[in-house]
Amino acid sequence: MPGAPQRTLHGLHNDVQKLRVARATVGESSRLSFEESDLLATVWAACDAVLLCDVLHYFPRELKAWILQRPFDAVRAGGSLLVREACSNGSTH
Repeated sequence: MPGAPQRTLHGLHNDVQKLRVARATVGESSRLSFEESDLLATVWAACDAVLLCDVLHYFPRELKAWILQRPFDAVRAGGSLLVREACSNGSTH
């Protein structure tokens, strides 16, 4: 990760095949790791930033606030919680 030698990244996903692709794409790195994980069971370690990308639309409305609160609580003061979500008119997303 040029320009950020101190940064480490940890990716979570519940799809083993997507994790294989991610690992194959980036190769070996001591600063980048991937883990098969169930988002609802994940224990969030303190961190500087969290990116949730196309996640919330998989869950019922009543779980979304709870799902967002957990990584929000893990982000250190001054950190960021970034959410990218699919939206389109007429969809359930």
